[in-house]
Amino acid sequence: MSEARRFIEALEADVAAGRRCYWAITHPDDGRVVGTLGFNFLFPPEQKMADFGYGLSPECWGTGMFGAAARLVLGFGFDQLDLDRVQVMTPAENVASVKAVERLGFRREGTLREFYPRTAGIRRDCAVLGLLRRDWK
Repeated sequence: MSEARRFIEALEADVAAGRRCYWAITHPDDGRVVGTLGFNFLFPPEQKMADFGYGLSPECWGTGMFGAAARLVLGFGFDQLDLDRVQVMTPAENVASVKAVERLGFRREGTLREFYPRTAGIRRDCAVLGLLRRDWK
């Protein structure tokens, strides 16, 4: 619970500072927060690019909740934030994550080898996927 609180507090601070624009995904049956998704602004504003971050409780995987929420948020990014490009960086071995964003129209652009810090002595590769405004419509 304390880890979840720290995560939410960090998100709120980043949103307030303009470093992120994030939403909660709530379960349609009971309103519980089951995930988050949104934009991380890692690039200068004039580049009109954002990193797309997301996380969803495993109990909701395969339900279509992520796809529905992601389409709304990506539409907001292209239409309201006037983004030209959105990218995703995810562990390359997370095939489900890669496939989920590919279903949204993201295209695999490459792999950053041994990008993620060591976990149990092993560094992991990062898959980079991009979605352009012209491919969204």
